[in-house]
Formats: sequence, C-alpha cells, structure tokens
Amino acid sequence: MIQMEFCTGDTLRALLDDRDYKVNRKVVYHLFKQLLCGLQHIHEEGLIHRDIKPANIFIDKSKMLLKIGDFGLAK
Repeated sequence: MIQMEFCTGDTLRALLDDRDYKVNRKVVYHLFKQLLCGLQHIHEEGLIHRDIKPANIFIDKSKMLLKIGDFGLAK
C-alpha cells in the first residue's frame, strides 16, 4: 500500500493554466530539478509511476517544494 500526505497549494496544471502567474526561470529550474530527483528516487526504489502529468505534480504555496502524487497506476 502507498499512502500519500495531504498536499496544500496547487498542482502544476493549475499553475500552467494561471495566466497571471509570472514565470521565474530560477523557480522553474528549481522545480524541474526536484521533479527529476523525485523520479530518479522512485525508479531507484523499483517503482514506475506510469501517470506523470501536470495534474499529478503538487507544488506548495511558496512555489519552492514539489511533490509527485497519484501512484494509483504505479508498478
């Protein structure tokens, strides 16, 4: 069984759809690096997510912490 914590903030999908959001290259780089490190960790543990998409990537309110969610299709 995989249990996920309750994540506050937004999904990457909501952030991409927000026309008022000003893109900060440093923040984008920081979040992208976290996503790649998270995927690497998942794969090293022998899991494959199988449903990576912006709606399954959660970003906290400060826009500095990213979490990968929805492991319902993981193997």
